Amino acid sequence: MSPEELQYPAAYYDGHACLYERSTKFSHSYFGGPPHFSFKFTGKPFGTRPIHHVMTLYWNILPGIEKKGFSDLPLFYGLRYGGCRMKYEIVPPEWEISEIEGLLASKRALPDLSEACHVLEMEPTKSSEDWPYIGYPDLLPYVPLQLAKRIPCSPEEFQDLIVHGDEVKPNEVTVVVPPMYDLGLSLFGHSEDAEGLQLVFRCDLENRKQTVRV
Repeated sequence: MSPEELQYPAAYYDGHACLYERSTKFSHSYFGGPPHFSFKFTGKPFGTRPIHHVMTLYWNILPGIEKKGFSDLPLFYGLRYGGCRMKYEIVPPEWEISEIEGLLASKRALPDLSEACHVLEMEPTKSSEDWPYIGYPDLLPYVPLQLAKRIPCSPEEFQDLIVHGDEVKPNEVTVVVPPMYDLGLSLFGHSEDAEGLQLVFRCDLENRKQTVRV
């Protein structure tokens, strides 16, 4: 398969390529919309426009991440930040269940239990009013996803799906998001969609951390 044939996101992990398609039913895995849980952004400060939730992949359509202790993989990107390059970690709440149960028993207010997207690196950090174009939405259209096909694949073979030939490492999750022409909006802008511009996420799941570069 060539990059031009890729109509929906695809992921590489654990020696397999996972090709996704629209689902007509509810799915824990989905493109756009809000994330599953409330996220707060910490770390490096950025501009006034939000960082977009691009997609969430659940373990049942990205097999292997559950072996690393993860049920899902939420992916974020600064679409309103032209040419954005970023690196972040997903940080779970630091409260133990016993501490939360104690607060409930004493009828005291619960702490902030939202996960954090901790931004380690980001360039640029100034948002744009006209990138990708004027009127770009704060939430991308919600599209439930399902696994269309999972096939054995080498990192080099999966790399052929990436327009700019970014390196695919065997021990990481690599996710490619192409322009999707049935979203009801242009993902990257008319000219960039025409050129087949992609988002490529590289996710390191070691040390029970989700560290993502895009």
